[in-house]
Amino acid sequence: MRRVLGVIAAIISCAGAAQGQTQASESSLAQAAPQPETPDAKFWQREDRWTARFEPGAWYTGLSGDIRLPRTAAGSNPKAGLRALNQDGGSYLTPFGEVNIRKGDWSFAVRGFVWGSDQTAVGVDGRVGDVEIEDGDDVFSSIEVANADLEVRYTFTPAQAERLRPGRARARTRLDAMGGLRMHDVDMMVQNLTPGAPVVEDSADELFMTPVVGLKGSIEFYDQFSIDLQLAVGGLPWGDQQSMVGDVLVGGTWKPVENFGVQLGYRALFFDFSSGEGSQAFELTGSLQGLYGGIVIEF
Repeated sequence: MRRVLGVIAAIISCAGAAQGQTQASESSLAQAAPQPETPDAKFWQREDRWTARFEPGAWYTGLSGDIRLPRTAAGSNPKAGLRALNQDGGSYLTPFGEVNIRKGDWSFAVRGFVWGSDQTAVGVDGRVGDVEIEDGDDVFSSIEVANADLEVRYTFTPAQAERLRPGRARARTRLDAMGGLRMHDVDMMVQNLTPGAPVVEDSADELFMTPVVGLKGSIEFYDQFSIDLQLAVGGLPWGDQQSMVGDVLVGGTWKPVENFGVQLGYRALFFDFSSGEGSQAFELTGSLQGLYGGIVIEF
């Protein structure tokens, strides 16, 4: 009996040792096997490296306001409404685009457009600069406004520690402070085509440079949809040239793939440009407003 018990004990002991070795082996294999990867922490719009975003498009906009062209002789020189020149009768497509470069808290932007319109109108008694107009005269006018915006932005919310999110986030927000310079080149000409008019033509070509400040807010949903709103104001109210600018830009973007998307928005640009004094003064006061659309290329 003692021998039988000894054999049973030996068998149990060997079985326990074998089971322990099996468990240890399984544990070693489990540690050696690759573990499932957790989602990588992702920066909002990949701001851990330099990114470039190109936004070529078109702006469907129209001009409204008043103009004053300089006179060569002394005398009254009132403003003339663009309506009287048939220059506020509709909107036109004009090239419009923006480039954004970003890394971390800092970003840089360049934006621009060129708008132009040539119109004829039935004259209303008055004058535009040196051009005298009588009721029924055949009047031709040409206006071109070219614009370039240079901006520097700094992100002050959210804080650095709050920008990492695991994987795809429902919403990412950003608020930037902005400062920059606006350059507007305004080229205008008015011509009385009626035979026998005392003065046939008057024109002006002026360049205005205006410092601006503002805010830009952005919200991105699920890394595909985003909404941007930018407000900017600026002015240079002294010297021979004076300018005041107010700008509202709101747009939405859909990116079905990471590096390509489409964009739709609205822009309202208000301005008051003037130069010179007295009868030799030039002035354009008004706004350009309308819808814009285009594509987004980002890498």
